[in-house]
Amino acid sequence: MKLAELAGIKGSDNQDTISNFIQAIVDLQKKIELPTTLKEVNVPIDLLSELANSSEGMERLQSNSPKRLTQEEILAVFKRAMNGEFVNKGVTL
Repeated sequence: MKLAELAGIKGSDNQDTISNFIQAIVDLQKKIELPTTLKEVNVPIDLLSELANSSEGMERLQSNSPKRLTQEEILAVFKRAMNGEFVNKGVTL
C-alpha cells in the first residue's frame, strides 16, 4: 500500500488500490518493452519442474514467504508465470 501511495495510485479500497498498482507496473513494463513472462525470456517449459524442485529446498525463499509452498504449488506459480497468468484477476497483460 505504501508504494501505491507513493506512486499516487488509488482505488476504492485496499484491494482495488493494489490491483491498480500492479496494473500500473505491468503497463510500465509494456511501455518500456520489458518481458512479462518466462516464455518471453526463453525459459523452456520442460525446465519448470526442475526449477520448482530446486526452489522448494531454498530456505531463503521459503522463509521469506508468508506460506511455505510445496513443490506442486511452486510449479503452479512457474506455470502461471510462463504465460503471464497472475492470481490478481484485475490485471491484464
